[in-house]
Amino acid sequence: MKHLTTPMLLLLGVSLLFPKIGYSQQAELDAYYEKAAAFQDNGQWDEAAQVYNLLLDFNPMMDKARFNRGYCHLQSGRYVSAKADFEQVLLKNQYDFEALEMHGLACFYNGEFGNAIQDFSAILEKQDNPNVYLYRARTYLRIGDADAAFFDIQNCLEFGGSQTGEIAWIYGEIMMARKQYPMAIDQFLTAGRSGIKNPYMDYNLGLAYYQVGQIDKSISHLEASNQVLPTSASFAQLALAKIKKGELEEAKSLAVKAVGMDWQNPTAYYANGMACLHLNQYEQAVEKLNKAVVMEPENAEFYYQRAVANARLGNRISAQLDCQKALVIDPNKTEASNLYASIGK
Repeated sequence: MKHLTTPMLLLLGVSLLFPKIGYSQQAELDAYYEKAAAFQDNGQWDEAAQVYNLLLDFNPMMDKARFNRGYCHLQSGRYVSAKADFEQVLLKNQYDFEALEMHGLACFYNGEFGNAIQDFSAILEKQDNPNVYLYRARTYLRIGDADAAFFDIQNCLEFGGSQTGEIAWIYGEIMMARKQYPMAIDQFLTAGRSGIKNPYMDYNLGLAYYQVGQIDKSISHLEASNQVLPTSASFAQLALAKIKKGELEEAKSLAVKAVGMDWQNPTAYYANGMACLHLNQYEQAVEKLNKAVVMEPENAEFYYQRAVANARLGNRISAQLDCQKALVIDPNKTEASNLYASIGK
């Protein structure tokens, strides 16, 4: 009798799950591979990965099975496992650009943006791939480089990419980073009409409408955002929009909730401070704005609003110092100049 190894026993242990197509070992392996591929085609990523596990236990040299298992891990959100599989494939062939692309995506979703850019750049040094330009553009946005993202999207379109809803979405994010809010709104709406279902859609539209002064639309989208994806940022922004509408008590309640959701979010403290300021609770306003300033010391608006609160309390020197700090950061902040001048009279 032929000796059965442990991996073969594992295969035989699940043989009842799959129809046999013959008695030979290769035929049975082929049947398992076909079953894994069928699971994968149906989006049953976990089931497919389990079968690929068995195949790789039997023969660790099956690079196609390893690549496919990595892809299943990627689709299931197991990014570290996906990276490990693609790295094994790349050890044998560093020019396997498909594996390098998938490795870059796994790094992106795992928050390793520098590694993702490195992978995508290595591919683009050898070939102009519109999908990879798109992926790198998304990654550049995550590190705040809107200009590099814009350049990559232009290349994506130049080298065969289609003007899809996803590209419109990325253009919208680029316009947000550039503070070109009307253009951002147009791009996000285009993305929505194209069928893009992004949980951040309402939040981004709410923020953009706030910046152009369309407060009712801003509130509508931010409230929708809080139903789909409640975050400290969305509650803080909704609080600021409510302040613009004069709904101050509700604004303060929203801001307090934003702080509770993320005590490291400076905008949450800013929104809380602004609500207190408009409620004439000046000492509380200074307290909350102090925290915002500590967390984000390069924000001129935070200093200016704290100057307003200090001025209302009669703290003239503190108010003047805050105005000066605001003007160092933003010399064109005329409201800080005007407040400083009025305090000195």
